[in-house]
Amino acid sequence: MTLGDSELETFVPFLVDAYRRGALPLERIQRRYRFEEINQAAADAASGKTVKPVLVF
Repeated sequence: MTLGDSELETFVPFLVDAYRRGALPLERIQRRYRFEEINQAAADAASGKTVKPVLVF
């Protein structure tokens, strides 16, 4: 196994379980914002509400 490889039969169920328990907050990792919402995107990133704000033009 090399770096980045995973055994899918156990890794995917592990991720699903983590998400269901609230330990993997996917909705915080990336969130899309209209360009007009740029200030909200910056505020959400600063507060930790989202990890990766993405501006959509």
